[in-house]
Amino acid sequence: MITITLLLAAAALATGLAHFLRLPSIPLFLLAGLGLQLGLDLANQEVPEAFLQNILELGLAVLVFGAGVELSPRRIRKQWKAVFVVGFGEFILIAAVSFGVSLLLGFDLVAALFMAAALAASSTIVVVRHLKRTQRMFEPFGRLVTGVLLLQDALIIMTIVVLVRLADGVTAVAAGLAGTVALAVVAYVFYRWIVPYVSLHLHLDEEEMLLFALLLLFLFGGLSVALQLPFIVGAFLAGFTLSAFPTNGLVRGLLASFSDFFLSVFFIALGMFITLPGPGVLAHAAVLSLAVIVFTVVGVAFLAERLGLNARYALFTGLLLTQTSEFSLILVLQGVIAGLLAPEVFSLIAVLTVTTMTLTPFLATDGVTTFLMRLHPRARRRHDHGSTPSGHVLIIGLDYFGEHLIDPLRAAGHRVIVLDDDAVRVRQLCDRSIDCRQVETYEPNLLDSAGLSRAKAILCAPKHVKDIEPVLRHARSMGGPEPLVRVADEVDGKRVEALGGRPVITSERALDQLIDWLKPNIGAPGAN
Repeated sequence: MITITLLLAAAALATGLAHFLRLPSIPLFLLAGLGLQLGLDLANQEVPEAFLQNILELGLAVLVFGAGVELSPRRIRKQWKAVFVVGFGEFILIAAVSFGVSLLLGFDLVAALFMAAALAASSTIVVVRHLKRTQRMFEPFGRLVTGVLLLQDALIIMTIVVLVRLADGVTAVAAGLAGTVALAVVAYVFYRWIVPYVSLHLHLDEEEMLLFALLLLFLFGGLSVALQLPFIVGAFLAGFTLSAFPTNGLVRGLLASFSDFFLSVFFIALGMFITLPGPGVLAHAAVLSLAVIVFTVVGVAFLAERLGLNARYALFTGLLLTQTSEFSLILVLQGVIAGLLAPEVFSLIAVLTVTTMTLTPFLATDGVTTFLMRLHPRARRRHDHGSTPSGHVLIIGLDYFGEHLIDPLRAAGHRVIVLDDDAVRVRQLCDRSIDCRQVETYEPNLLDSAGLSRAKAILCAPKHVKDIEPVLRHARSMGGPEPLVRVADEVDGKRVEALGGRPVITSERALDQLIDWLKPNIGAPGAN
């Protein structure tokens, strides 16, 4: 009981420091766990290793359960090919690189196999949280990333089952895989029929819905134990059963504080469990971290571009996936428990996982993506479109708003030039004999070649206002026409005005159109 009290006190202290210092919470939780363990050692107090293992497994099970709620396969129906190519490609590439680097660093064959599997998948928890925080969860590349995470989680679950049972022979491995597949089939039945019926027809209140979600967690956890599978397998599949709309929306808010609590408990227990890493462990962690980050960015960007994603979003996708997974910890922990790995290997993977998770919010940013775009061969390539045009209408960024401006403008006799980053839409417009140019970044030389300062009007329809800021700055410096920018709300509108543009707030315009429709059809608003 005293240990639990100290653990919760350390979690509260680390959470407060993270908010006060505006730092990522995960490294502070880990440091709090290390500090707590050092304090207990100085006081000659020993925490049973089995207790910490149970805390780790329980905390990770709840975290994986919450992450599974976010990974609905329905989101990726239109991108299944890209998901399989990128997901399998990254998994195999990083596993091969990690295996080779581990051997070069002097690890034996078994340890290298475990590390190759542990480093091959990316973290669902970290990536989903970052996508939500940046409001990019439902963009095309966001859907691609969540699909890749779902596929890789399934792959690493299978890998855990194989490696943990490998010492018991082929029969044990086959039995484990068969049990995993059987449990996945049961989970799909719940996902497809049972859970939607409960959420739509039984009209559960919030407390009852939370209890139902926890019931599924312990039901599938119990089934995984009965099938002699790691508890983590059942926890992930239980989360998967709740991932379909609208159930995921109902459960997500209920599990938020629950997941945050176990996140802090898990990483503090992790800090207590690992041995203080020495210079050799830290050096190995640095080498493996660098290899994972570099090869993930390059490999994912290469595959994603070949599948039609523009270079900027392909790089951003690679940056999002540069961390190792929470499954890495449970995989290596199972290896330590089974006596296949030394405790130092777990410390190495823990340091590497926490390091890459902590770096993700700093790497997966527009600033880093823009920097990498300057190094990209396609972005540096210059396209000659002849003489600089003038007296035209320049549309930058299509989206729904921009696409519906092209035909009316051309019908009125205006020359239209379009700049967009979507290769598919650019190809479709070029097939219609529209001057549409694919750009990866809005660099001044590309804007000048499209006649930015000579245009009679500049119309912008960006996905995010931040994407269009370089255009607004260059237009103001060149003295061109005032760009009209489609924005969603007044906050973005003020940002556009500050940069010299004129915002068109689509929500207000939609309301005006609704009122214009109401007047001739049902009378003016407020009329009897």
